[in-house]
Amino acid sequence: MNEQYNKILSPKIKQICVSTTAVKLLSGITSLIMASMIACIVNAATAPSVERVLYYSAVSAAVLIAATIIQTSWKIALNRRKMVVDSQCKLSFLKRLLQNSKSQLVQTSYGEISENLTNDMDTLIKQYAETLPNTLSSLLVFFGYSVFLMLSSPVTAITLILLSLLQLLPPVIVKKCLKINYEENRIIEEQITNHIIEAVEGFDEIKIYNLKSWWISKMKGLHSTYLRVGQKADATAAVQRGMFRLTDNILKYGTYAIMGIYVVVGWSTLENAVQAVYLSTGLFEAVRNVFLSVPEFAIAKVASQRINKWSETDVLTAAKRSDSSTIMLKSVSYYRDGACIFNDLSYEFNSKETYLIVGENGSGKTTLLRIVNELLLPTVGKVISNINHYNSFFIPQEEIWFSFEAASLFEMIDLCKYDSFLSVAYELGLTNEQIFQTKIRDLSGGERKKVWLAIAFGKSPEWLLLDEPTNSLDNIGKKTVYNYLERRSGTIVISHDIEMTEKEKRLFHRILNVHNGGIHEEN
Repeated sequence: MNEQYNKILSPKIKQICVSTTAVKLLSGITSLIMASMIACIVNAATAPSVERVLYYSAVSAAVLIAATIIQTSWKIALNRRKMVVDSQCKLSFLKRLLQNSKSQLVQTSYGEISENLTNDMDTLIKQYAETLPNTLSSLLVFFGYSVFLMLSSPVTAITLILLSLLQLLPPVIVKKCLKINYEENRIIEEQITNHIIEAVEGFDEIKIYNLKSWWISKMKGLHSTYLRVGQKADATAAVQRGMFRLTDNILKYGTYAIMGIYVVVGWSTLENAVQAVYLSTGLFEAVRNVFLSVPEFAIAKVASQRINKWSETDVLTAAKRSDSSTIMLKSVSYYRDGACIFNDLSYEFNSKETYLIVGENGSGKTTLLRIVNELLLPTVGKVISNINHYNSFFIPQEEIWFSFEAASLFEMIDLCKYDSFLSVAYELGLTNEQIFQTKIRDLSGGERKKVWLAIAFGKSPEWLLLDEPTNSLDNIGKKTVYNYLERRSGTIVISHDIEMTEKEKRLFHRILNVHNGGIHEEN
C-alpha cells in the first residue's frame, strides 16, 4: 500500500489481505493433494486392486473433510474481522475528511461525500480484502499447478497454460468500459442524492411557491440518466459474462478432447491426463481471477483518486498551524454575482482579543465572518489561520434544528463536556423539560439559540464566532451571554443589539465597522 492509502485504510487491512490469501491457497493445496489421490485411485482401479481403491478413497475423503472444516472456521473468523476493519477504515476516512479546511467541506456536496464513504470506500477496501488476495493466491496456484503438471507431463502443462490464456480477452476488452461506467454511476448517484437533500431542506419553499412539478421533472431527468448509465453497465457486464461462458465451454470440452487425444497418441499417460483434467478447472479459474483483477484494479484506481483528494490536499493541520494564534486576511477580495463585497482587504484577528463587527444591512458582515471561519473562499487573496473544527465554534444567524432533544445533541457534540453544556444551558434559562424532553425543532427560536449558545460557551474553544447571538433571547439569556463574552477572548461577534453595543467597551477590545468593501476600526 502506498502512503496515501495508509492515511485512510486501517493497518489491519494488511492482516486481512494475508489471511484471505492463505485461505485461498489452502484450497489450491487441497486440490493438488486430491489430484494425486485421484491419479492413485485410477491406477488402483486399472490394476485392479479394490483395497488400494478403498484406501485412497478414504484418504481423499479425510483430506476433503479436514480442509472444509479448516476453511469454513477460518472464513467465519475472517468475515468477523473484515466487518470490524471495514468500520475502522471508514472511521479513518471520516477523520481524514474532517482534517480538511471548512471551506473545502462546505463546497463539497452531500452526494459526493456519501459516495466517497460508501461506494468508493467499499471499492478501495475490497481491493485489499478481496481483489489483491484473489490475485496473489491465483498467481501462486497457477505457478504451483504449472510446476506440478510440468514435472508430470510437460506437454499437458504447456497445453493447459496456452488454453488458459484465452481468458485474457474478456477483461481486457471491457476494462475501459467498466472504468467509465463506475465513474458515471458515482456522478449520477451524487446528483440524485443532492437533489433529494435539496428537497428536504427546501421543503417549505417547494410548497409555498408550488415547485413540486419542477422538482419532480428534474428528478425524472436524473432517473432517466441513471437508467441509461445503468443499462450501459448491465450491457457491459452481460458482454463480459457471455464471453466468459464461451471461453468456459471451449476450455472445458477442449481440455477433455485434447487430453484424450494425448493419451491415444501416447503423448501422455492416463494418470497424467486425469491429473491434468482435474487440475484444469483450478488452473483456468486462477488465470481468470488474475485477468479479472485487471478491470477491478482499474476501478479501484478511480475510487482511490476520488478518495485521495482528501489526503492530497495541503491540509493545514493543527500540528502545522498551532504556532499562530491569529487569523490573517491577506489582500482578500470577494465577489458575489459580479458585485464586489470586499476589495483588497487585509486584517489580523488575535485570539487574545474580542471583536464586535458592526455595519449597515447588506454591508457584508456575515460574509466576512464566513470568510474568517473558512466557510467561504476568497475570490482573490488568502486566509492564514490556526482555525479548525476542534478549536473553533460558529453559530450562524439562521436557525438550526433537529428532530431530537438538546441533551442528545450535547452528547453527540462532546460527551466529555456534557456537564458543562448542561450548566450553561441552565444559566441561559433552559428547563429540564426543554433540555431532555422537547425536540429541538419544537423549541422556540430563542430556546433553540440557547441550546447552541450552551454548546458554544460550554465548549470554550479558542475561537468563538457568533452571528447575532442575542437575537430572540429573553433578558436572562442576554445577561448570560454578556457575562460569558466579558470573561473570554478569541471571540468575533456580529450584532445589532443596542444593549450589546452600549456595553461594547466592556465586552470587546476592538470594534470593526464594515463599510464600502473594507474594515474600519473604530476608536
